[in-house]
Amino acid sequence: MWDALEFAFIGEDTTQWNFTYIANAPKWAYEETYEFNARVAQADVTAWQSQKHYNLLRSALRNALKERCKLVIHEEAVSGENWELIVGRHAPKLKDAVPGDIPPIAVKLLSGGFMTPIETRANGGSRRATNWKFFGATMDDLAHFLSMSGRPVRNKTGLTGRYDFTMTIIPEPVYGSPDTVFNYPVEPLGLTLKRGKEIRSRYVIEQIQRPTPN
Repeated sequence: MWDALEFAFIGEDTTQWNFTYIANAPKWAYEETYEFNARVAQADVTAWQSQKHYNLLRSALRNALKERCKLVIHEEAVSGENWELIVGRHAPKLKDAVPGDIPPIAVKLLSGGFMTPIETRANGGSRRATNWKFFGATMDDLAHFLSMSGRPVRNKTGLTGRYDFTMTIIPEPVYGSPDTVFNYPVEPLGLTLKRGKEIRSRYVIEQIQRPTPN
C-alpha cells in the first residue's frame, strides 16, 4: 500500500520518493501487501497507451485509494535543502550527442536518452565498481542520476542540449569539496555543485482504512 501511495501522489520517479514525504501512514500500510486488478475502458485505450509519466494510471490509483481505502490526504509546501548543478568557472566539457548512437545494453533515461554501465576495478584492486556512459542525455538526466546518492540535485546549468559523457566513480568523496559530495564527481565535465534550498511538497494523511473487500 505504501508503494501505491508514493506512486499515486509522488510519481514514477523513485528518486523523488526520498525527498517528498507522506506523513501519518499507519504501520499496516508498510507491511501488508495487496493486488490491484483493473481494466481500461475500450474508449480510453488510445489515451491510456499514449499517456506520459503514467498520468492516467496515477489519477486512477488516487481515485481508487480514496474510494476503496477512504483516503483523505492533503498537500502542503515545506522548505528543504538541495544541491544545484551549475556550470563551473570554465566552459562545459560536454560532447554533443551523436544521433542514433544507442549502446546494445542500456538503461533508458527519463528524457529518452540512455546510459550504460562500464565495470571497472576500484583503485586497480579486486573490488568492482561501475562507471556510467551516457548517450543523448540532458542535464536533467544527470541531475536525476546524482539525486540517487542522497540529497536532491536540481539542474541549474541552463544547458538545453543532449550530450554524450561518462561519469567515473571515485572510491570516496573528498570532504569539503562541493564537487565530490557524491562518488561521481562532475568537475571533469566542467560542472560543479553548490548548496541550495527549495520549496517542495509534503503529503499528510488525515484518514486511511484497509481496502474494502471485493
